[in-house]
Amino acid sequence: MRIRNARFGDLPALREIEHAAGALFREIGMPEIAEDEPLPIEILSGYVTAGRAWVAVDPEPSPAGPTAAPPRVEPSAAEPLVGSTAALPWVESTAAVPRVGLTASLPPVGPTVAPPRVEPTAAVTRVGSTAALPPVGSGTALPGVGADEWGGSSSAGAPVGYLIADLLDGNVHVEQVSVHPRFSRRGVGRLLIDRVAAYAAEIGAPALTLTTFADVVWNAPYYRRCGFAVMDDAAIMPELRAVRDHEAAAGLDRWPRVCMRRTLKANSSE
Repeated sequence: MRIRNARFGDLPALREIEHAAGALFREIGMPEIAEDEPLPIEILSGYVTAGRAWVAVDPEPSPAGPTAAPPRVEPSAAEPLVGSTAALPWVESTAAVPRVGLTASLPPVGPTVAPPRVEPTAAVTRVGSTAALPPVGSGTALPGVGADEWGGSSSAGAPVGYLIADLLDGNVHVEQVSVHPRFSRRGVGRLLIDRVAAYAAEIGAPALTLTTFADVVWNAPYYRRCGFAVMDDAAIMPELRAVRDHEAAAGLDRWPRVCMRRTLKANSSE
């Protein structure tokens, strides 16, 4: 599996990944999350332009097409499936949070915020954590940051997972990370998270943050295994708190939600 910067030509595939990954929420009684639309192409394009979008590509896709994965690698004892969702196909990191459509009342985040996005009218969306915010940073990617290839030199094959990130409170915020269910349990989500951790270290950010569902097995429990910890309320900084306040106002606290943080080692590319 290879991780590289996302390209404009990848964006339709990212929306397809989002549709497939979000369907799992329907199976655990969260149809509102499953049924909302992925981010539109124009919003995803902002992340590509800013250099804060990455994709996982399978360098050797099968003849059946980019979503026909090899046989699943069964979970190890260290990562058991939990509870009543054990029969579901595992999604490495379906997403940080549900996305919300009402953005007009949300205050701008940081000095480089793009114009407010126009969102779908559905009440909630399946993923993202600052998806309610416009993409931060509409300029070109930082020089020398986020080389196109990571983990190998081949970019052949279609995207099977992706991650987009914002800059909040001086940290790199995982806005969304999704993996196609057919490529689950192969470490794709962890590779994407490690890539964004390397990016954060390169720009001098002290931590990664995200917001997520506390009790969905592939959300907070998964992120704990990726090095994140639940944040105390007092540790939540203003821009991240604005995200949570907006989520609550949109009704997402119908399901318990948490903010999480992964502190990065000083002078390390993780």
